[in-house]
Formats: sequence, structure tokens, C-alpha cells
Amino acid sequence: MSDQPPPYPGVTFHPNLFRPARGERCLLDGCRGACCINGIWVDLWHAQRILQNALAIQPFLAPEYQNPDEWFTTDELESDDFPSGLGISTAVGPRPGDPARQGCVFLRPDHTCGLQVASISLGFGYPGLKPVDCAMYPLLVSEGVLQVDEQSPGNLGGADCQRDCDGPKRPMYQVFREEIELAIGKDGWLEVDKAAAER
Repeated sequence: MSDQPPPYPGVTFHPNLFRPARGERCLLDGCRGACCINGIWVDLWHAQRILQNALAIQPFLAPEYQNPDEWFTTDELESDDFPSGLGISTAVGPRPGDPARQGCVFLRPDHTCGLQVASISLGFGYPGLKPVDCAMYPLLVSEGVLQVDEQSPGNLGGADCQRDCDGPKRPMYQVFREEIELAIGKDGWLEVDKAAAER
């Protein structure tokens, strides 16, 4: 877990956090990083931080994606959801080892994130150089509301970070406790749990 303060204190909770999940958390060897096919919008400050650590990141990427000049597109998105007010998009291309499929340039042949692997090597706390919105998926914070992202799975071939399981279905906020704690801290998760008990 990160040793930094949670990035989204003071949020409100969307009702979809409390609905039953489709199943339990996905497993990487099954989903193969399906949520990474379109890349991610990254806060401009965070993109600059990634580029400042390019030399440390390059060895952990596929050879065809080691050029930092090709890590981000020229697309920009103005939004108050970005701390700097401006986001830029990571680039995508044929997935290493599976060129018939698209993926973020930071996605490795083993389906892990090169930014995350580099962060471990550098001794950074989680999520380190990995964009927090990637680490939080399938949750997001928009306009101060913590919620399950219900739009993106439709653009990602259904990737919702869940796998079908037998037995009772737990609520979303329980299945994705780690993501909630990353967003608002462990005390924040307890607030969500309390809100669930009061519903």
C-alpha cells in the first residue's frame, strides 16, 4: 500500500458501491490485463513524473515500447478530476507477444504493468509510478463521488475486474476494498462499511 496520503479524501459514496458484485476479483492469468487495452488518461503532473523516471522504466518494457517519446499521445482532456486540471492519454499499440490485441504501451508480455514493476524496483510505495486511476479500476472518483465505473467496461470488451464464482455475491465495496483504501485510506473504507450498515 502507498505510504502517501490517499488522493481522494472527502468524497461521497455512489450507491453502486453497495450493490452485489457479479463475482470475485479477477485473476491476472485469466483476464490478461483486459482493462489495459485502451490506455488511460493520466494527470499531466503524473505523466511528467513518469518521464522523469524514464531510464528506470525502460528496462521493464517490451523493446518496441522503450522510447519515452512514444509513451503518450498528443490528446488532452481538461477536467477538474485531474489535480492539475489537465490529463493526457497513454499511447496504445499491439500487445507484446499478442499483436492481434491492443494494449497500453506500459503493458508487458506477462500482462503486468511496466510502471508498477519499475516502481517495485525503485522502492516506491504502491501505486508508485502506476497512475492511481489504473490502480483503482474498476472504481473511479468523478466530481467528488467514489463509484464503480459502469461506462468503461463497455469500451473494454466487458472488462470489469470480476470473475464469476459460485456462492453468495458480496457487495462491490467488499470485493474492491483494496481500491477503496487506495482512494480514501483504511479509515475511509470503514466509513463505506458503516454507510452500508446504515442503508
